[in-house]
Amino acid sequence: RHKVDSALYSGVKKSGKGEPEPARRTGAFFFRSVLPENFGGESGETLGERYSAFLTACEKHGTPVTLTNVLIPEVNDGKAAIAALKALKTAFPFTSGVEFLPFRKLCVNKYAELGLRYPYEDKREATRADLTAAIEKFNGE
Repeated sequence: RHKVDSALYSGVKKSGKGEPEPARRTGAFFFRSVLPENFGGESGETLGERYSAFLTACEKHGTPVTLTNVLIPEVNDGKAAIAALKALKTAFPFTSGVEFLPFRKLCVNKYAELGLRYPYEDKREATRADLTAAIEKFNGE
């Protein structure tokens, strides 16, 4: 029912015709990623419960929302995480769609400068194959 046709990769999304088009970000709701604690981990709350008030307010005010997930291999690319994202889309059908972005380690140096450990330094960056697999899971393929 809620099918993802493409994924953003390096800031470019392919249209249905296979032509690149600029990624649309205006008014998009960007949630960092679907981490285990965001779909029923320690807190036990679902993504819908966590974001319900925000998404309800967006709908009330006519704010366009695209659910965007930064895909981190072996962290939030499993069946449970993708199912949680799909459940969120189903719970809030006014949202315009779902996008997957590849995880990149762009802020490692910023953390180092602050003397902090980057929490995902041991995780690999997402590939096109990872994005394709996530889309297939989302679409039930």
